[in-house]
Amino acid sequence: MENRYSRLHFYRRISLWISLLIVMFSIYLSSINNEISALDTFFYDQAIQQNLQPQTDLSEVAVILVDDSSLEALGQRWPLQRTYWAQFFQKISTYNPKMVGLDVWFENPEPLDAVDLALDISDQLQMFPQSSLPQFQQMINTLEEKAMDLNGDQKLSQAIAMVPTYLGMACVQGNFNSTSALITNIEVNVEPKHRCPSLSTTHPIIGISAMGNGSIDVPRDIGQRIRRYAYFQKNPTGTIHSLASVMSELDPERDPIFQKLYRGETWLTFVPSSEINVISFWKILSSDNDPQLKKMLEGKRVIVGVNATGTEDVVLSPYAEPIPGPFIHAIALANLLQKNALQVVPTEFLSFS
Repeated sequence: MENRYSRLHFYRRISLWISLLIVMFSIYLSSINNEISALDTFFYDQAIQQNLQPQTDLSEVAVILVDDSSLEALGQRWPLQRTYWAQFFQKISTYNPKMVGLDVWFENPEPLDAVDLALDISDQLQMFPQSSLPQFQQMINTLEEKAMDLNGDQKLSQAIAMVPTYLGMACVQGNFNSTSALITNIEVNVEPKHRCPSLSTTHPIIGISAMGNGSIDVPRDIGQRIRRYAYFQKNPTGTIHSLASVMSELDPERDPIFQKLYRGETWLTFVPSSEINVISFWKILSSDNDPQLKKMLEGKRVIVGVNATGTEDVVLSPYAEPIPGPFIHAIALANLLQKNALQVVPTEFLSFS
């Protein structure tokens, strides 16, 4: 009985390795033809689901999500008010993360109706003859302080400066006015396969305080699943980093891992979503020197995104499970740091490194 079981186990392992060799060969052929076929993706999915890929260690990466429970606790809808984001950065800075990367972006300035009203009343009060009286001066000062407190963009900009932060940029169709000053073009030895017609960046009032920006666009493969990640992307201004690439802090001109990418992108080594530790946005916001959070965040590269109902930032993984979009950036970042992605290159077989 034991010998029979051993033989079955042996044959099963042989069949799995044959499947892996087939996917390696099919991806190699597709890299030559510059095409991805249904056969490629089928065998890739099988290799991932059967754990025939290098292990992905997420110990250097943390994920924080604005989920339904966070919005409910705050009494908010998405998008969140900027003042809550400012509070978040103030809180997370106390846990000393290595850096924070936002899988969101702040396209337009927040409305300042309340700020303008407070300042207008303050200006009117100063025109009164009695404005020099202590009571008037106190009201004027209170209104000006309230105006500053209501200016979410300014508060967020100041809070972002408290921790090294990289902001997301979104790929959009058609002509879009992005802030070119916030886009950092890089030099690489490849022509990126993924092209972005136009970028939408964070408003400069906020973006000026960040360390840099990275694209959060993740192209979908056959079956609308995410299998590959574009570490570099082409846009009208030049070549830009993805969020995972810029957060790795690796040098694209010198680090060997970048030379192995096929036109700036690669197949990812995935993990089931159950293996990714997720922290609620509200848990950070409501914390006060929490030792558990300190252990989870100190020295980590933190991806922050949204997974609330109706936000539509949900994708399919090779496991055919819906997962939050920020997971993709976290996995891509871990792959890059460990240099264990499934690299597709034009002149060699798919390789593990």
